[in-house]
Amino acid sequence: MRETGRERFIVGCARFAKKHPRLKGFVQLYMLIVLSAYYACRNFARNGKRFSAVASALALFLVSVSFCYPYETAQASQVLFNKDVADVDETLAFADDEAPDELEEDLELEQILAEGFEGGEATSLSEITEYSADEILAETLSPLSPEPTFADEDDVVAIEMESVKEETISWEEIGNYFDKSDWSILLVNKQHPIPDDYTFTLGNLTNGMQCDERIITSIHEMLKAAKADGITLVVRSPYRNKDRQTMLFNRKINKYMSQGLSYMDAYKLSSQVVTVPGASEHQLGLAIDITSDNYYSLDAAFGDTPGGKWLMEHAADYGFILRYPLGKEYITEIEYEPWHYRYVGKEAAHVIMDNGKCLEEFWEELN
Repeated sequence: MRETGRERFIVGCARFAKKHPRLKGFVQLYMLIVLSAYYACRNFARNGKRFSAVASALALFLVSVSFCYPYETAQASQVLFNKDVADVDETLAFADDEAPDELEEDLELEQILAEGFEGGEATSLSEITEYSADEILAETLSPLSPEPTFADEDDVVAIEMESVKEETISWEEIGNYFDKSDWSILLVNKQHPIPDDYTFTLGNLTNGMQCDERIITSIHEMLKAAKADGITLVVRSPYRNKDRQTMLFNRKINKYMSQGLSYMDAYKLSSQVVTVPGASEHQLGLAIDITSDNYYSLDAAFGDTPGGKWLMEHAADYGFILRYPLGKEYITEIEYEPWHYRYVGKEAAHVIMDNGKCLEEFWEELN
């Protein structure tokens, strides 16, 4: 549009608006749009080389930045991983029949398993210490006791009354019934990291497998009960310290980055399948991964096995909850993990499980 053409356009619009005063607002808007487009095109045509140079510089900057920070982070993470493997210290917790020189083979197995599993904090097989209920109970407890005999019918009634569950606490009552300061119901997630002053004493389950000593008796009772029902549970990956959690998290980031993701995308995806260091319940010693002797994979299908179904039905009787239930991913920000159970105490466990809630929803109701 030449200069004279622009002037004719303005004059024409003014005449039209004068003849049709009701359309004056629309005419002005039309003029604004047309003239803005005209000036933009004219300026771009006159300064095309400058715009091209700025765009090229910006593109070069973005490309160079995308390669710098993730690469350095990946290198640092790899150094940490290699150091842990080389030292083979207590945090690696290799099973007795496994050796560090098998790590490479186990990592290949991890990649195979990952094809059908992207959830949880499991890594390679060599990094998961696992012991069955038989192994744990054989070392710590005597065999299952025979059925008790009673002197008379009154004794039978008394024993039965003791075994009856206490009256279930309603969801509406929990606000005044439970205390957020109770160690057993401490909420730990990305928004609520482990408090700096939180302390606890580790107890030994078996062969160096540790957890908070206050929940060991409950674990034993649950393993015995499952065994009595024909289910042999397998306990895996209980307590992990922060250094080990950091190594697992960084290695998951490296894995996603090797597939072409940027550092930030790899971090975001990793945080959905491996808990961020400092926010893992495994660091509390209150969480355990559980499978069974006939299904070892840590995947969603475990929830449909006899062991997974038994845990869903009975874990609350021993103070444990399914920490990351199906359908609550938008709250927990962790994928469904039917193998990950967390101790919260019997009363809280029944309230949470019986109402189909997760620990975050439970905590929201507390004063």
